[in-house]
Order: sequence, then C-alpha cells, then structure tokens
Amino acid sequence: QRLTEIVVQFRAVPHSVFGGSNNDLIPNRLTITLQPEERVSLALMNKTPGLTEHGWRMNPLSLNLSLTDAFKTYRRRIAYEQLLLDALNGNPTLFVRGDETEAAWKWIDGIEAGWKQARMKPEPYWAGSDGPDRAESFWCKGHKA
Repeated sequence: QRLTEIVVQFRAVPHSVFGGSNNDLIPNRLTITLQPEERVSLALMNKTPGLTEHGWRMNPLSLNLSLTDAFKTYRRRIAYEQLLLDALNGNPTLFVRGDETEAAWKWIDGIEAGWKQARMKPEPYWAGSDGPDRAESFWCKGHKA
C-alpha cells in the first residue's frame, strides 16, 4: 500500500514544566497524510487530571481530521480529475499562465545559482530527526525562525 505523508516533529522543551522527566514524553507531531486518504492529525502530550507523587501525569492525545470519517459519502478524486474536468469545461481557474511559470522558475534558478556559487550541496538527514547537523549549529549561533 502506498503512503504519502508529511510529518513535522516539534522540538522537545529543554525542561519539564509538569515535573518528572522529559524522557517519558513523546514528541508532539503534526502529520499530514496525502495518500491513501487525506487526513491531518496532531499528536500532543496532554496533562491528565490529577496528581502523582512525581507531579502531573502526561499522556499522548491525538486530534484527527479525516475527510472520509467526517463525510461518509465523500469520494476521493483521482489525481488530476478536477483539472481534467476544468479543461473539458473551459474553466482556467486552476491553470497557471506561461509567464507565471517562467517567473517561478526564474526565482528557483536564482536560488540554485546561489547554492552553486557557494558550493552548497543538500545535506541528507533521517526522517524524524532534528535535521542535518549543520542546522543545529545555525540555531546555536542565535538565528531565529
């Protein structure tokens, strides 16, 4: 089965505001599933009611938005179905003009030229990690997002 999703894993806080250790906390994640069904889910660590001897209890909580769950009659469109229908009906709304495409590529070409001039290459990293090692040094230098 094919699975296409975007996962944003949020950084852990440097200390636990609810007492105890951060070791048992699962990172908060935003997952956008594109295939096989459209779904957005947000997994958060949630403080549950009550106290323990070590502070508050934290448990994972998942918030889900699914078109197929929300709309039982929802039929997933095949790729480009709307675009093909619009082309047949003469509706140009979803189409990009030629000059827009050229302007977009001119912008991308400028970025690529800057990378070549600086002799920069993409740095691979594992899914779910904090990104390339050099990204960590970038944030340590005081740069803010």
